[in-house]
Amino acid sequence: MHKQTIIVRAPRSFAVQVLWPEFQDLNSALTAYLGDITERLIREEVHGETRDAEEIDEPKRLGR
Repeated sequence: MHKQTIIVRAPRSFAVQVLWPEFQDLNSALTAYLGDITERLIREEVHGETRDAEEIDEPKRLGR
């Protein structure tokens, strides 16, 4: 992946009133999306096996 840096010359009011709120909205959306994916993966892949565990008889004790 190629990285680039962009420098914008704009009034502070533009950064505060336009860019920062847009960043916050995108950040919230991305955080929610990644949280949903994480929960789904854990639910489906980690806890996906919901059958009851197989019961086995306890082994016989030696000695007593």
